[in-house]
Amino acid sequence: MRGIFLCLGSHLFQSSACLALGRPHTAPQRKLHTVTLRASKERKEEAMDSAVVSASSGAMGSLLRKLGELLTAEYKLLKEAKGQIMFLKAELESMYVFLKKISDSEEPDEQDKCWAKEVRELSYDIEDSISEFMLRVERDSSKPHGFKGFITRSTKLLTTMNTRHEIAKEFEGLKIRVKEASERRTRYKIDDTVPKQNNTTIDPRLLALHAETTSLVGVKGPRDQLIQLMDGEGVPAHQLKVLSIVGFGGLGKTTLANEIYHKLEEKFQSRAFVSVSQKPNIRKILRRILSQAGFVPPKDTNIEMWEESELIIALKNFLLDKRYLIVIDDIWDASAWDIIRCALPENTNGSRVITTTRIEAVARACCSNHIECVYKMKALSDQDSRSLFLKRIFGSEDMCPSYLNEVSSEILKKCGGLPLAIITTSSLLANQPNKLKKEQWEYVRKSLGSNFEVSPSLEGMRQILNLSYINLPHYLKTCMLYLGIYPEDYTIDKNDLTRQWVAEGFICRDRGIDPEDIAKSYFNELINRSMIQPVDTDYNGEVISCRVHDMMLDLILHKSREENFITIMDDMQDMTGHQNKIRRISLNLDDATNDTADTAARSVQLSQIRTLARFGTSSQLLSFKLFKHLRVLRIEISGWSPSLDFTGIRHLFQLRFLKIVAKSYHVVLPSKIGDLQQLETFDIRTGIGPRLTKLPSDISNLSRLLHLAVPGYVILPDRIGNMKSLRTLGQFDLGNSMDSIKGLRELTNLTNLEIKCYKSEDETAAR
Repeated sequence: MRGIFLCLGSHLFQSSACLALGRPHTAPQRKLHTVTLRASKERKEEAMDSAVVSASSGAMGSLLRKLGELLTAEYKLLKEAKGQIMFLKAELESMYVFLKKISDSEEPDEQDKCWAKEVRELSYDIEDSISEFMLRVERDSSKPHGFKGFITRSTKLLTTMNTRHEIAKEFEGLKIRVKEASERRTRYKIDDTVPKQNNTTIDPRLLALHAETTSLVGVKGPRDQLIQLMDGEGVPAHQLKVLSIVGFGGLGKTTLANEIYHKLEEKFQSRAFVSVSQKPNIRKILRRILSQAGFVPPKDTNIEMWEESELIIALKNFLLDKRYLIVIDDIWDASAWDIIRCALPENTNGSRVITTTRIEAVARACCSNHIECVYKMKALSDQDSRSLFLKRIFGSEDMCPSYLNEVSSEILKKCGGLPLAIITTSSLLANQPNKLKKEQWEYVRKSLGSNFEVSPSLEGMRQILNLSYINLPHYLKTCMLYLGIYPEDYTIDKNDLTRQWVAEGFICRDRGIDPEDIAKSYFNELINRSMIQPVDTDYNGEVISCRVHDMMLDLILHKSREENFITIMDDMQDMTGHQNKIRRISLNLDDATNDTADTAARSVQLSQIRTLARFGTSSQLLSFKLFKHLRVLRIEISGWSPSLDFTGIRHLFQLRFLKIVAKSYHVVLPSKIGDLQQLETFDIRTGIGPRLTKLPSDISNLSRLLHLAVPGYVILPDRIGNMKSLRTLGQFDLGNSMDSIKGLRELTNLTNLEIKCYKSEDETAAR
């Protein structure tokens, strides 16, 4: 097969592509809104208050909006039910105010926290009930017309009164639960708190500052010292040499290793930079080294299926005659290094390996107890700390007013010379509305731990990072905590993340601004505040992916457990006996079996889960029928199995975001998915096996679908012109009927188009 690839951006598609499809372009362009962070304080607060779902308030914002909608004539409720809804709305509005107050309190009373948790859980349960009812009404309103429609409507008329009485009864039960919670409220009082100002300004030096803070300040000296050590005495220059960088989390070990890697990469034939983390997947690590080093597997070979021994042999043979530079970052256990070490040949080409770890015993093990090859990271000097701190806030050390010298020195002392602590603290001050007010600096100084500079610890670092988290606006706190669904060291795609935020209801959907544009501005603001780290940029310099520092991830998971926001599990058996209702779950599974999955599914309620994220090598999937209120389904499986059955997704009527990454699997989709009327993103990435060449036959009926992405060999669906909401379309095969191709010109909201044309060799030769 020979492929022709065509990728069209929004402007190219609207000017050239429509002419190629048979008519000049006359359709109006979709209005694009550029959402900046220069919003006034009033707009910021308005956006915060209208966030429909949040970590601190649960589903309360969304719930109150839906209760208001239920009082309209469309739903034709009994008078009794309307009275109950009005009562619920009044009570819940009062509770909503309480939740907002307690979320602004730095150290709320334990009783207040307990009651807030009860109210949050109640809001989720009530919203689930109301969403289900509203969905039933919406589906009934689309009943067929004509004689068939008459029969359908007549049949439904017989059950209408029963249904309305059932709904009234259900609202009565909800009213009782709310009254019980309200009665307990009298025992819980919270002092009035003054909400902190959370307004932020754009930092135009964003990417340059990131490069400067992580690459230049205090790094050049250690970098040059380590490079000299790599060629120093002890081991002959032509022999393999292993160096290890050891130090506390947040000292900049990864940054230093990365600087050395890029400084020397041109001197080596093969190079790789991989992270190991606390729970290493050795096969995945070995595959990454092979890929980055330039290894190309034999034709018709699936490297995903190789065992560890096969990968070790392949890597060892490939590197045997090459001068290679390998960085193994963030090793937590010597046993992981022992396996990786087996794959690195002892050649005489002057190869070098660098490892990073927090544990000195692991560092020594990596260097075979050659203590001279262990480099102990030091905290930044006072001068480098001050330079990093002030440049992040003012752009220059000279711009700091003299009246802030003393308080800035005290803040830096509490940061203990740790780059991560300095960056997060300075980012907090840089984003204050008036960063020159001494009171704000004093507030930061007092909020930091008192003994961190003497004895760095995880708890002390968490305290520093927590200060930056506390000062985030409510809407950013929710988006920040959602990052906890991703595994450690995962590179997070901006488009995926922001679409998941929208699907979960974290982003306001009104006020005339596209929710995805708002979500992207939130992403940029988290980058701007140094809460997440930029990884990749596009040709315009815009950040398109990010990573979460492992110490920031520790804080996120700690907060998520406190608020029952996300549940993380590495074993299906962990579900058994789980106390809280699971609202969002991230499963990282490598060894799950049918038996353990079935046992787990029977032991815990799953219907209320809103996000299901699956990572790992295990092909075991829970029955999708169990996830009644699922909004986000993200499955990413790196192992191998004949097929994955996704036919059950047709029951997920609330689903808004679907992404399946299974490049070593054949994915089986349902024949029809027309009932998934809430779906906005449909993204399937598969590889081997019987190919998925056609999509569900009624996919063109999904009126809300915005993003449709499939493998390149899938043909364009029939009636593609009906999908007028589409903004992203790819990577279809143009080997389809001309009618479907012509339908592309009807997609006037399209901004990204990727299509391929596959031709057989015979066709090519004939032409």
